[in-house]
Amino acid sequence: MNVQVLLIDPADASQRTLYAATWKKGMFRSRDGGTSWTPIGGEAPHPDLIVLAPDYANPGRILVGTAGRGVWSFDTKAAGAAPPAPPTPKKAAPAGSPKSPPKTPKP
Repeated sequence: MNVQVLLIDPADASQRTLYAATWKKGMFRSRDGGTSWTPIGGEAPHPDLIVLAPDYANPGRILVGTAGRGVWSFDTKAAGAAPPAPPTPKKAAPAGSPKSPPKTPKP
């Protein structure tokens, strides 16, 4: 596993809760100082994670930076919490529907 960065949970006074951002495998958490690791984060917008940082404005959350898909906020208190899903692209209205432009008659 290609670990890009480790973060010690700033809310854990024992400093035994760690987060690992990996390339191609997503995010992992250890609650025992790194002895064992559990995959977390659900389906991240992108599996190539490159940075982790505490979200000091929102205690209990960490910021996760991805390669090419931006930054998302992860709730460390939710077990296996998933990041918000990326927006769903809007589909074009079917031909002839009220939202479609009128067809121009052929000469």
